Amino acid sequence: MLQEYSFKILRLPPYHCDLNAIEYIWSDIKRQIRNINPTADMDMSKLLRETEHAINKTSNDRWQSHCKHVKKLELKYWEKDAIIEEMCESLQMSLMDDEESDTEYDGEATISAENEDDNI
Repeated sequence: MLQEYSFKILRLPPYHCDLNAIEYIWSDIKRQIRNINPTADMDMSKLLRETEHAINKTSNDRWQSHCKHVKKLELKYWEKDAIIEEMCESLQMSLMDDEESDTEYDGEATISAENEDDNI
């Protein structure tokens, strides 16, 4: 149905609300409601009215600002991911080198122990 109206479906990673622009919009709306009603004693009909007003007041510029912020954050995550991946590969190679030198050392220790038995 969405494709019929030329909407693009965008899957977001779970547990990463900071990569979802609507979370920032909801935060803006909730902040506006708190500013109007700091004591939280508003009746439901007024709350609905004020919420609808806050939603309608949200500009395209605000949406674009939050979307740009999310894109920057995503790029930072990708950069950090690449750094972490590179570090992990380096660590794996380092550990593999250590295992090889440990095996050589263990062999030398075995030979030394056999020589000591011969001297007894």
